[in-house]
Amino acid sequence: MKFFKNLTLSLFSMLLLVVSACAAAKEEFSLCLASAGSPAEVVKVEKRLGRFDCLKRYRNLAALSPAEIPDAYSKDVGRFLDAGYEVFLVVTLPGMTLADINAGKADERVVALAEAIAADGREVTLVLLHEANGGTYSWSVRDGATPADFVSAWRRLVGLIREVAPNARFDLNYNRVSAYRKGNDTPESRVADFAAYFPGGDWVDSVSISGFNRCGTSRWHRRWLSFGEVIDLAYRKLSSFVPKEIPIRIAETGTTSLCGGDKARWYINMGFDSGEKRWPRLAGLTLFLEKISAGKASNERVIHWAPETEYQWRALAA
Repeated sequence: MKFFKNLTLSLFSMLLLVVSACAAAKEEFSLCLASAGSPAEVVKVEKRLGRFDCLKRYRNLAALSPAEIPDAYSKDVGRFLDAGYEVFLVVTLPGMTLADINAGKADERVVALAEAIAADGREVTLVLLHEANGGTYSWSVRDGATPADFVSAWRRLVGLIREVAPNARFDLNYNRVSAYRKGNDTPESRVADFAAYFPGGDWVDSVSISGFNRCGTSRWHRRWLSFGEVIDLAYRKLSSFVPKEIPIRIAETGTTSLCGGDKARWYINMGFDSGEKRWPRLAGLTLFLEKISAGKASNERVIHWAPETEYQWRALAA
């Protein structure tokens, strides 16, 4: 029975074990949860996994009027700050392009957000224009937009917020590879433009990488990727030009089992037992456990990032 129990340790208990070595070596390393749910839903996850250091929240700013933003901020961020979490707020602007943002079309809402942050007074990290290099969102570098347009938009938004809310911090989030274009058809070429998106060390407080093993989620994702294969090129490229005082984080990560691979083994093999040597600048990692509907993120199938069997959850409480 003991041998069987060892064999059936859940993927997330394994994750906590391998991350603990990195956390022990780095006092600042944080393990976070990406959650669009209520406090009760976060508590439900934590009853199985243990307390997280921080939460990543999401807010579609374009869907709100400026007058609605303070209440939304209190719901998205304030109540979780009250509970003692560090909070990263992903601010989205669906339908707005970089040209729109540079023309000031987001200014009123962004200033209203800054006012809500200032009124609260506590530190929060904003993730603006996330994964703009990946080509997925309206604010991505696509349809004629350039990395220079992104840098201009980033500086505009950060400048507006800093004028009002000095307690805001800013995380620059890259997709693990830039969108496919003619001439960048190798993994190395798809991180070659990363430096062009960097607005300068004075404009960011941290830099992060979003990366998943998406094997089986679409016809374009057919190869099983280890965690190292997911993040290594992006990490090494960012480390080559991001100032050393700026931490690098894993913004979101996870794995499917749609190719028949073993979720638990993927986490066991993440490599954090040697993380100091392989990824010495990593300051934190965020688990993404949400369900993604088909078509929402270049996926042709529904993706369940969370554990898929009850025994995996139960093992975490042992």
